[in-house]
This record gives sequence, structure tokens and C-alpha cells, in this order.
Amino acid sequence: MARRRGQRKGWLHEKGGKWLLTFREDQRMIEGTIVRARPTITIGPAVGPGKLTRRQAERFAWDHYLSKLDQASVRPQSMATVAEFVKAKFLPDWVAKKKDATQRQYRSILQTWIVPIIGGQRLRDVTPDEAKKPTNAALEARRSSETAHHIRKVLSAMFTHAKRLQFVAGDNPAGLIELPECVPVRESHALTWEQCRALNGALPSPAREMALLSIVTSMNVAEMCGLKWKRVNLDAEWSVQDGDPIPPRCLAVREHWYRGRAGTLKAGKRRRIVPLPMVALTMLSEMKRRPAWTGPDDFVFSSSAGTAVNENNLAKRTLKRVGTALGMPWLSWHVFRHTHATLTKTVGMSDTDRMRLMGHASMEMTDRYTHEDLERTRAGLELVTERILATSWQPGGVN
Repeated sequence: MARRRGQRKGWLHEKGGKWLLTFREDQRMIEGTIVRARPTITIGPAVGPGKLTRRQAERFAWDHYLSKLDQASVRPQSMATVAEFVKAKFLPDWVAKKKDATQRQYRSILQTWIVPIIGGQRLRDVTPDEAKKPTNAALEARRSSETAHHIRKVLSAMFTHAKRLQFVAGDNPAGLIELPECVPVRESHALTWEQCRALNGALPSPAREMALLSIVTSMNVAEMCGLKWKRVNLDAEWSVQDGDPIPPRCLAVREHWYRGRAGTLKAGKRRRIVPLPMVALTMLSEMKRRPAWTGPDDFVFSSSAGTAVNENNLAKRTLKRVGTALGMPWLSWHVFRHTHATLTKTVGMSDTDRMRLMGHASMEMTDRYTHEDLERTRAGLELVTERILATSWQPGGVN
């Protein structure tokens, strides 16, 4: 076959009425070793309708195969299928290092959409048309556009990891998938002042205290479940726990508890110092006087056995029941963070302080917060709690 100097050479031959191309290729095995192979592929018919001349077959072989081999000759690509790569490399090397919630999402998408649909394809052969089959399948099954966007995200991460390991070369096929605008499945809600007051009077303990703390501090449910007494400073003096200084009348968000497991925060920016308004100080002081589970390493919101409360049980048995009774069937733990963001804006708190409380800033809270910052933010939180409760908070019912 005619070729320019330095180009890959293939052997084009006719057999059984077809043009066949045999060539040498370095292939990367799933374990990472490189072997020399001599694959043979069919180029097209040599006889009958639609037959190709030798020159046409040579041109087709170059355009569709040999030119690509030239591009990949320095970095041999893998012969592994998508399913093999997912099992041997992507799950243990990449997915396993993510947070629990992210791991569950990725595993579910891989098992439901990606592996069943394109798992048998060789990773190196997946084109943009092949890559969009899982997202198309999800949309055809009337799944939300949000699900399709999640599938594309997982595909993109998988091919990015494959390129990093030199299992494939070229563009990421997931990057060329076009999808409809992502529409969240659930509508976001935020409580009004009146709804906050109604909820405060209807929720039993400990959901009542957790709801109030979330609204006035922006803590999510995993952060509240993982909150330990050593991270809460109710005094007028600084405290130091595990080398971590905590300002007066503040708490430090440092870890979370999610689905029965302790873990680090979702991102470094969620590591923050939260000033406590008077109502939260009063509430937490009342809880600190309970007869058990008030040691430094005990959970602030603990079960009778001393373990962290189960956020799912509280949501199903308490939040949903009370929310439905009050005309808020959409009530959830995350609604309280939306409420915090909305109400702090309503009372005129600065965007900087609101971002810090929400954990949306890019620096450590302890580095950014000065004493003046904390007092200014605390004043804003006092306005929020004053508007929610209208009258002074009456402790009671805390287990």
C-alpha cells in the first residue's frame, strides 16, 4: 500500500469477496502492559454491488484506520471494553475516592445506563454518537433532563480518567453530547416568616431545634447530625479544641454525618465558623444541661443510645407529617438552607456575610472572619430569629 515516509503500513488483501486490512498495532492491556497485535478488519466488498477498487479500499483504509494509528502510535490505546475499564480502573481509582453520596450516584448511573448500553464497546471505539446512547435512552424513558446531564457528567469523568491513564487518545466524546436545558426535578422552596413561626410551634424535639438551627446558621442536616459538643463554644471566651480555635458564642462546622457514617465536609469551603444568635445560645445551653451525652465527643443531636440522630427517620416521621399538616408537603431539610439564604437577604445582610455562612466562599472561614465580622453577622442573625419568633424563644421539650 502506498504511504508516505514514517506512516503506518497495512497489508490490504482480498479474501472471500471482501477487502481485508491487516496491520500491526501496539495495544495497552487493562492491567497497563503493552503488547504488539496484528488485527484484521473488513474494509468493504471487493466484488458485487458497491464493490471498491483497490485504490478506493486503500484510501478508505488510510482515512478511517491507518491515519488514526499514526496519531496513537506514541501512546498505545487499550483494547478494554467500557465495562472492563469501569470495573478495573474507574470504580477503584476514581469513584472510590469521592464522597459517599457521589459514589452512590456514580455507581447507580454506571449500573443503570452506561454499562448496560455501551459496556460491550471497546473504550477506544466509543464515538460521540455511541456516547450519547445512554443519555438518549434516559430521555426516551421519560427520565428528567437532570438525569441526562448526570449521565453525561459520569461519561465525561470516565473518559477523562481514561485519557489520564493513556487508555484512549483524542477528544472526550462526552463533551460533544448536546442535551436539552437542565430542569431540576424538584422545585426549590423557602419558608416565609409566617411559615417559620408556624413550623416552630408545630415541630417536636429534636426536629424543632434542628430546623431552627439550620434556618439561622445555614447548617445542612449532615453537618448538624455530625456536630459534636467540642465544636460548640457557648462561653464568652475563646476555646481551642484539637488545635482549632473557636471564637466566643460560635460553633465550628468541621465534619458531617451522612447515612450512618462520619465523614469530612463536602468541600473545603464548607469548613466555617458560625456565630450563634441569642436564641441558638439559649437553645444549646438548655440542651447542654441534659443528663447524658454532653461530653466533648458526644453528638449535640443524639439518640437515646448516644448515636447521631437519623435524619431520614426524622424527615419521614416528623418533617413530612408536620409539613403536610401545615400545607407544606415539600418540606425537607434542604428547604431550611434555602430559607436561610432568603431571609438573611431580606433583613439586609451583606452578600459577603451570607456567602460565608452558607459556606460558598473560597477561603477558610477562620482566616476570613475577624471579630468585627462575627459581630456584624451575629446582628443579622438576631434580626432573622427575631422576625421568625416574634417573641422570645421558650425552651422546653428538648430531649
